Amino acid sequence: MMFHIGLLFVLHFLADFLLQDREMAQKKSVELKWLLKHIGIHFSVFFILLIPFIGFVPALGVAFINAACHGVIDWNVWNVYKYSVKYRNPLTSTDDLKSDWKYWEDHLFWTTIGLDQLLHGLSIILAYWWVIL
Repeated sequence: MMFHIGLLFVLHFLADFLLQDREMAQKKSVELKWLLKHIGIHFSVFFILLIPFIGFVPALGVAFINAACHGVIDWNVWNVYKYSVKYRNPLTSTDDLKSDWKYWEDHLFWTTIGLDQLLHGLSIILAYWWVIL
C-alpha cells in the first residue's frame, strides 16, 4: 500500500508539473478547454501508469476520481485566489492581474500553491482509498 501511495505522488508530480506548461497553468482556471486538457493529462497519466500495479478497472476508477477532484480543486482554488487579489486591491483591474500583478511577491500566492497541493494529495489518497480499500 505504501508503495502505491508513493507511486501516486510520483504520477501527480509528472502530470501536474512536468507535463503542464506555463500557458496551461495560467489559463486552466479561466478557460474550460485548458482545464479539460489539464485533467485529461492527469487522467491519462494515472490510468496508463497505474494499470501494471493495480489492474485495469481499479486504475480507471482512481484515474477518474483523481481527474474529477483535480479539476474541481484547480478551478476553485485559483479563482478564489484571484478574487482575493481583487478584494485586497480593489483598484486593480482584471488586465492588471494579467500583466502587472507581481504574484511572486504575494505571500497568499505561495500559500495558495501549498493549499492546492495539499488538497490534491488528500484527494489522491481518497481516490485510492475509495477504489482499492
